[in-house]
Amino acid sequence: MNLDPAVAEAVARVRRRVRQQALFYTPFALGAAGIVIALIVGMVTRGSKSNIGITVLLAILGLLLVYQAVQSWRDVFSPPAVLEGQILRRWSKLELLAGRGYYLRVGRNIMRTDRLIWEQVQVGERVRLTCLPHTQVVVAAERLGDS
Repeated sequence: MNLDPAVAEAVARVRRRVRQQALFYTPFALGAAGIVIALIVGMVTRGSKSNIGITVLLAILGLLLVYQAVQSWRDVFSPPAVLEGQILRRWSKLELLAGRGYYLRVGRNIMRTDRLIWEQVQVGERVRLTCLPHTQVVVAAERLGDS
């Protein structure tokens, strides 16, 4: 895929951020998996059922961490995707650790974007979004006109 130099620069910048996410989530995912395995082995060898609740809770948390890590690693190595459609909804929300998050809904896809792109587009506009396909992070947006 031949990208405009500005878009290629944006892809590289966002990909670095996604790589940092992957490096953040991977150790926690592996740690949670290791603890769950140790708890299961301990319950099986001792015949005890006292740790079932914490094991299930850690397993659910571990699955969420593994999912996020895998999606981030997939985007580090995959080419950007292009999505065209009408913006159906646009919103922002305060997130736990990441500050404010900015989102666009295009068709059935909910895309995360940065504030600059979010401010450039409005509900009802047709857009062409260049994004990382697995984490749904918008890299660049081009207006195609109103619908």
